[in-house]
Amino acid sequence: MIYWAKKAKPKQPRKRIPFLNREKAAYVKLRRVGLSINQIADAFGRSRSAVHRAIKFAEGLGTLRRFSLRKLPAGLRRRSASFRWQTLIKLLPKWERWILELEEKPP
Repeated sequence: MIYWAKKAKPKQPRKRIPFLNREKAAYVKLRRVGLSINQIADAFGRSRSAVHRAIKFAEGLGTLRRFSLRKLPAGLRRRSASFRWQTLIKLLPKWERWILELEEKPP
């Protein structure tokens, strides 16, 4: 007996949420402070590759300098990352209001 494979349903394209200009500026400002791309992506609910593209574009324009924390001791990196993450979570509502142009100055 031959079983015919069912036709796969066509995938619905994911709805693309466009970036706001201030959102990309917020990524650059947070990266300057020392937050990692993963932390920024988790906080704003974007993919890591989308945040990386925005930051890479800013590096290409010369508005953001690349830095590396690899040579710091691991314990120090983890501790400072946790402090930066806690600060970001506290200020996240203010960042969102600034991105949506409800406030004039970034936090």
